[in-house]
Amino acid sequence: MVEKYIHGYFPIWGIRFVSIVDNADTENKGNKKSRQINGLVNEWYLEDMSENIKSVLTDKRKKVITSGHLHSMAIRKTHSKRTSAHRRGSG
Repeated sequence: MVEKYIHGYFPIWGIRFVSIVDNADTENKGNKKSRQINGLVNEWYLEDMSENIKSVLTDKRKKVITSGHLHSMAIRKTHSKRTSAHRRGSG
């Protein structure tokens, strides 16, 4: 998707793309292949990270549901609110 903009739309719009980190410059035709490879590797990395994050969040949700932490936390919060409201009203 990014390559579509860098090599397709940007030249039409008169935009020069320069990246210091990746040593990319659209005026240098010699590094087009390396930009494409870097883009592909970056997309793979992001896909892996996304899957890992989804997996961790799913595990955390399952642990909260099966252990009942959500219920006990709700009780503590409700009790805490009542106690602090009672203290404010009595002072």
